[in-house]
Amino acid sequence: MSEYCTEAIVLGRRENGSQHLYADLYTKNLGRVEARVVSGRKITSKLSPHLDSGTRVFVRIVHKNQFTLADSICEERFFLGAPEGENDFFEGLHLCRTLVPHQVPDLELWDALLFYLRERERDCTILLNTLGYGREEP
Repeated sequence: MSEYCTEAIVLGRRENGSQHLYADLYTKNLGRVEARVVSGRKITSKLSPHLDSGTRVFVRIVHKNQFTLADSICEERFFLGAPEGENDFFEGLHLCRTLVPHQVPDLELWDALLFYLRERERDCTILLNTLGYGREEP
């Protein structure tokens, strides 16, 4: 059993059939991981409010056969619910969820993702360029 304490950005979460959640995190030290949140769907869950998409959190993750989220503290919220930029905001997070492989840490991508989230103008080209999918200029 291994325990990791690291910063992470919540890329998204999905519900399991039971009371559990699965949070998709991009961590600074481990790369992208999918962590199980035990009883995350219950009203009394202490972890669920910290796991909104586009939130920078400090997490403690335990690995034994799978990653399990033990603790989570919200450090910075980037999405404030502005309706006009909502789709663009989640587009970049979805891009990272689909293109980034599991457990491959990349500090350049971490910095690009933080820059993308902190900027008011949502443009996915910085993420695409960092991932190697950008257009080459002639």
